[in-house]
Amino acid sequence: MRPMNKCIVNECERSAKALGYCSAHYERLKKGSGLNPAKPIRKSAVSVTDEELRDAVKLTKSWRGLLNYLGFATMSGARKAIQNRVKKLGLDISHYPIQNPRVKCLIEGCTELNHSKDYCLRHYGFLKRNGDPLKIIITGKRRYDAYGYIMLDRKDHPFVTSKTGRIFEHRLIMSEKLGRALLTDEQVHHKNSQRQDNRIDNLELWSTNQPIGGRVKDLIKWAKEILAIYGDDETKYG
Repeated sequence: MRPMNKCIVNECERSAKALGYCSAHYERLKKGSGLNPAKPIRKSAVSVTDEELRDAVKLTKSWRGLLNYLGFATMSGARKAIQNRVKKLGLDISHYPIQNPRVKCLIEGCTELNHSKDYCLRHYGFLKRNGDPLKIIITGKRRYDAYGYIMLDRKDHPFVTSKTGRIFEHRLIMSEKLGRALLTDEQVHHKNSQRQDNRIDNLELWSTNQPIGGRVKDLIKWAKEILAIYGDDETKYG
């Protein structure tokens, strides 16, 4: 018999949070994406083996389905890393649908896949909200916190993850630039130390995800995870 404080899904050792499920499996239950314990909730694309990826591509019908099958959130930082792995392995994804004949985003230099109207999800969002796929406009009720940072109410924004719908303007602007929600270990710094100067040229992305020391093989694994998330183009982050 499983302990009362453990998730009721077989082989899952996480603590129960709601209806007997851990938080990860409870989210899967709500989304209807399956509770298969053999497909754990993953934190890094590096943890997926080539063989797992080959099998998953054969069994799924879309990028969204692939990410769900592997245990990732569809808007997680692992999405691009998984897409790159699929391309590197030369896996057949001809059964994955595309909405238009164009595979890549219309914007020059953008390598993301077409989402709608020849644009990727990020640039299509700019077009829909701002009338221009290259124009970033941050809207919402503005307020200042006790430290002088600008905060916005944006419950409808896909990159806002807080239950209150509030987000710091500088974090939202960086999210818009990257095309994803920021990770919990990511921070956005103001280059000129002016907390209300949220021009993208004044912002740079920092990460607190760094080991204090360890075995070399663990450090190599950590380095691969960082590259899987951020790539090797340091100019993108301020």
